[in-house]
Amino acid sequence: MMTLQSSLNHSVARLADAFDLMNLYQKSAAALDSDPLFLDIRKLQEALKNTGELWFLGHRGSELRCAMDIFIDYEQRIARLGHIVISPDEENIDETLKEIFKFSLDYLEHSLRTVDLLYTTTSTLTLKQQITLLDLNFKTLGIFPNFKGIDDTKLNGLTAYFFKNVLTLKRRDDFSLHPILMPFYEIIKSECALTPLPEAMLSNNSSIKETISLPALELIQAPLFIGKRFQLLKQNQALGMNFYPFQTPDAVITDDVQNIEIFIKFQTSIRFAMIVGEHLRIRVDPTLLYTQVLKMLREKNISYVEIINDAADTVGNDCFYKAGFTPCGYFPALKLQGNQRRDYVVFGRCSEYQMRPSLDLPSTYLAFFKQYYRLERRNFFPKTFE
Repeated sequence: MMTLQSSLNHSVARLADAFDLMNLYQKSAAALDSDPLFLDIRKLQEALKNTGELWFLGHRGSELRCAMDIFIDYEQRIARLGHIVISPDEENIDETLKEIFKFSLDYLEHSLRTVDLLYTTTSTLTLKQQITLLDLNFKTLGIFPNFKGIDDTKLNGLTAYFFKNVLTLKRRDDFSLHPILMPFYEIIKSECALTPLPEAMLSNNSSIKETISLPALELIQAPLFIGKRFQLLKQNQALGMNFYPFQTPDAVITDDVQNIEIFIKFQTSIRFAMIVGEHLRIRVDPTLLYTQVLKMLREKNISYVEIINDAADTVGNDCFYKAGFTPCGYFPALKLQGNQRRDYVVFGRCSEYQMRPSLDLPSTYLAFFKQYYRLERRNFFPKTFE
């Protein structure tokens, strides 16, 4: 691994670093959120021993000044930022942030060599920090309007760093896109230097007409049981939709005989839910099904719902859109399938009134917001778009 010039000495964390990590967290602004991981030495030590998690440290002399961790899915060859903690009295926090990310990217590429991309969201970074990382060749892939991240900007972002040749040699690009996704892809095409994709031809899907009535559904929250049920169905390849990185469901929307199972991950503290999987044993209209799912989640005081889907699935993406979901991000090469990586679309549905973003944001964030808002208006003024 190459040596990086830095005012800090960087390293991979060891088990013995747990107390220093707790001390750094207590001094930082992040401690205001009282993350339980940094309040229990045993939980933190377990995280340090976890093979699916890597911690990176930055010391000045013997004093720990910054730390970050990433979660790794070795099967999918992807990584996601977990925590970033920087001492509040660092003179140049932006440079400290860049330095520890440079070290982690270098380690992933030249030492670990099992990751194709690293992505970040503003559930773990402030929007300002995420924008700072654009200098390191992170690419802006989307926004989460009205989603409450760790700051209160209410316009949160998705960025990713793609390692060498991932987008040019590993990405599948032989498919067409639903028309509503074309403006989002145009942004990504420019951002990531991708090749053009054709627009898909839409037609009335006869299979959707051959459906039965939607049965009565109820929402069940039982994290241990539902997590095990989800993994069993996934192992048996029984899920129609089963890809949502780093998330295990803790709730399910189902009928009395489990012909329908929609798996959900809740973050109730921020009124957020993710739809992470689907298991259907009967043929129902997917638009009606997901319209009902959104209604049930709103009744649970959830204001923001997210779902991701294969960009090549034109019929599925059309159904999600008609159910009220709006595209807000486009993630090229997200899912590994065989030797190729598939593009995915991020959809969001927010039941709150839309915020107005700052116009000082980088142009790519604003371009995503413009396209999102252009489509999202239909959920507030439906008669205008009939």
